[in-house]
Amino acid sequence: MTLFDNRSLEIMSLEEARQLIFDLRARKAELETQNETLRKSLDEKALRESEEKLHDIIQGSPIPAFAISKEHKIIHWNKALSKLSGIKAERVVGTKQQWRAFYSEARPCLADLLVDGATDVIEDWYSGKYILSELVPDAYEATDFFPALGEGGKWLRFTAAAVRDAHGERIGAFETLEDISDRMQAEEMLRSKINAQRILAEANLRIEYILNAVHDGLWENDLRTGVFQFSDRMFTMLGYKPMNGMAGFEFLRDKIHPDDKQTFRQEQEKLLKGKLSTWDTTFRMQASDGSWHYILSRGNATGRDAQDRALGFAGTHTDITERRLAEVALAARNAELCQVIARIKTGRGSAPICATCKKKF
Repeated sequence: MTLFDNRSLEIMSLEEARQLIFDLRARKAELETQNETLRKSLDEKALRESEEKLHDIIQGSPIPAFAISKEHKIIHWNKALSKLSGIKAERVVGTKQQWRAFYSEARPCLADLLVDGATDVIEDWYSGKYILSELVPDAYEATDFFPALGEGGKWLRFTAAAVRDAHGERIGAFETLEDISDRMQAEEMLRSKINAQRILAEANLRIEYILNAVHDGLWENDLRTGVFQFSDRMFTMLGYKPMNGMAGFEFLRDKIHPDDKQTFRQEQEKLLKGKLSTWDTTFRMQASDGSWHYILSRGNATGRDAQDRALGFAGTHTDITERRLAEVALAARNAELCQVIARIKTGRGSAPICATCKKKF
């Protein structure tokens, strides 16, 4: 008797009923076996499809990345990482040699520490270089320099995260890497530039203090860029507010006495054409109160090109008004003295000689 017999249960014998139950149980077991086989087949197919999708995603990513199993064996090593490290996937997949891409000898990578849950020893390997990721749970980020990568080494920022199953058990780890060498070099250049500017500013400040102490002004002209720079004293010695650049130069040039401007322009032209190696001239400049001050301007070339042409000049302005006034006063006093001596007639032999102007009377 089989399950498909249409006989009524009322007319079945006990033996026939027992046989029917036996057949039903056998059929149930057969269906359960078929169902389990089908489920496993579907699970394996889904797993393969998931792994294939994961593999395609990792391989297609432009971000260097690798994945390891809980046994620390490499299960994924994408093309971007092959290009970055110079190590092809077939050489390392299935091995525990993920360290070869970054280090000269065997040591744990960040992913190795996370797959073991050894977060307490991350500090031992990446001291001062890592942080807990703010974007990815159960992940850490680190930045380090790897001298074995490329020519001259590379700076990498890498993020590693543990991979867990549906029960929360760690079954592997995943690590991505980013080449930030250009960014680090740019930041280093910026730091160097800022440091150089700081040193230059400190040097200029020291020079400013020194020049202010001796009441001199500082000027500089870079002929390559046409940039003019002046210390505050260049303006304050005449009672003006400090300025800089071409506006400052034109302002000061306009304050030169009309009778001295032609000589100033001639000397400047000789300087620019390389006919002068040093600048040493005196002219009058008008102060803010309308008075005229005598200014001694001196300078030297700050560098020369292959044709011996000056690349720039730097020098000082010194207010010599008091000196010039003293010289004028002294000359007037000497002239007066000469006149007094001239009126004195000794009548004793040759005429006396003035000790100041050397004239005989």
